[in-house]
Amino acid sequence: MSSPREHVRYITLYERHGTGVAATVRNINGVLGEDTNSIATVHRWFALYKEGDTSFKDEPRPGRLSLSTTPSFSISSKRIRKVTFSRQRSCD
Repeated sequence: MSSPREHVRYITLYERHGTGVAATVRNINGVLGEDTNSIATVHRWFALYKEGDTSFKDEPRPGRLSLSTTPSFSISSKRIRKVTFSRQRSCD
């Protein structure tokens, strides 16, 4: 099955050809499976294109940043794995 990012490419193609929202959803879901895309999702993408936003890049989002990218988290997770594996070996 294709990823949601690939679905955006199909939505873009239909929008550029002037296909309506309902027809776009019907066509994409007919090929990729029911409930692949909702009318709300396609409508949102069409609105973004109409505003001139044709970028596929992720925009910064408000809220707490992911801890998995911080160096201290990386070091901590390595220590936890090391302790866990050493305990598993000692139990064998």
